[in-house]
Amino acid sequence: MCKQSITIIGSGWLGLELIKRLQEDYKVFASYRSEATKLKIEQTEAKPFFFDGANFDNEAFDSDLIFVNIPPGVRKDKGLEHLMFLKALSDKINRTTRVIYCNSTAIYSKGIDLDESMANTKSPFYEFESALDKSNTTILRS
Repeated sequence: MCKQSITIIGSGWLGLELIKRLQEDYKVFASYRSEATKLKIEQTEAKPFFFDGANFDNEAFDSDLIFVNIPPGVRKDKGLEHLMFLKALSDKINRTTRVIYCNSTAIYSKGIDLDESMANTKSPFYEFESALDKSNTTILRS
């Protein structure tokens, strides 16, 4: 029996923990952008692949599920860079692939209740969410 595959985009502390928990039951691909992260992934059973928004492993994007977990870097003035990365990522994802996207509550204006109808549609995070096929996407906000 062929294992289902999961691709994890963002192999920080959460991504690495997901790898550890999923690697026995799934074929796991995990992205990296630094050699330090690649070394951590290589200590697991996951297949590491370099992804910077432009370069990517086609096999990794043919997974049954793609888990997107990349911090926005807004506190480091990398919001525009993050948005460009997300745009490149949305172009690579097959529209029939299941996606789980960990986002922040940054798509909401400050000081309001978290109601979907109150989302800030000008937020770059909202723009990325909108580019994903809603029928195949689950969005987790923290």
